[in-house]
Amino acid sequence: MKITEGMEATVDAAAYMAELRSEVEDLREELALAKRNAAEADEAAGGGIIGYIQNLDREEAQSLTSDVSEDVYEAMGQLVSSILADIDVPDLDTDVSEASVAATSAKLRELLITQLVSGYKLRELEVKDELKDKFWGVDGAGD
Repeated sequence: MKITEGMEATVDAAAYMAELRSEVEDLREELALAKRNAAEADEAAGGGIIGYIQNLDREEAQSLTSDVSEDVYEAMGQLVSSILADIDVPDLDTDVSEASVAATSAKLRELLITQLVSGYKLRELEVKDELKDKFWGVDGAGD
């Protein structure tokens, strides 16, 4: 093998490949260990944002939603009902007994992301309306 002008080296291909395979195995083991550690840390933390919210005390949890209007709650409820209907989940409001629902993780992920984004956008629109009313009056003409 030629390294640079005037410099050549001889390499045992079999030994080199064995060394590369060994490095790949070491990296795979490190990756598996890192994944296990991350999963254990996530489990210990209570599962990310859901665990965080579940671990809030009652007052802190209520402060997250204290400024949200009934219209936004209703819109979010309709959104969740619509997505649950898409995965054939019966209306749980009519049957208040404890129910268990199974769905694919993709559908649950879709529900949570849609809920998060929609709730954020609706709250943003509410705040914009509040600011508009504060600075330009309810009729938008200003004071």
